Amino acid sequence: MASKASVQNARDTLKIWNENWRLRIREMRIFCLTEVVDDILMWSHYADNHRGALIRFRVVPDPACAFDDAQPISYSAAVPTIAQTPEEWMDELAGVTVRPYGELFDRLALTKSQHWSYEREWRCLCGEQSTGKMDGELVSYYPFGPHEVTGLYFGCRMELHQRAELTDLVRQSLPHVEVFQAERVTGAFGLAFHPVE
Repeated sequence: MASKASVQNARDTLKIWNENWRLRIREMRIFCLTEVVDDILMWSHYADNHRGALIRFRVVPDPACAFDDAQPISYSAAVPTIAQTPEEWMDELAGVTVRPYGELFDRLALTKSQHWSYEREWRCLCGEQSTGKMDGELVSYYPFGPHEVTGLYFGCRMELHQRAELTDLVRQSLPHVEVFQAERVTGAFGLAFHPVE
């Protein structure tokens, strides 16, 4: 049976964890990247049902490069936990075992169900930067250098005037960037990309 002191220690530890979690969530921003450009589900989910665009980046050896810290997602059948057994859980709560809080948060933030593995996702876990509101949601803006952008891909349902505006903007400001237009593959569930002249 647990002593009153160990029960109180567990309560205190849990209270600290909860407070740290609230602070970390408030400050944390997650920037998601993928290795995949031609997945029709991702274009449907993340690019306004093929009406949006995808930006291709490259990682440059520069401490200011946000993508330099990107970490791959682990895909798992099991939800990540603080402890594997009730005994390990009690040791954590009682302060017998102490794990770095950031390490635990990273493990939770970098694990998804194996059902999402087709995304081949990478994440940048960043502290709070300049924030603003967009459509009522809290967002953060992370600058990137023009040399980090290498490609722009238009969805197959993007409006022609939007495509023309973005193409002109890229040609003027980022002439080194390759521009592509998505098209549905005839007779198959897939996308092909053709250079925009």
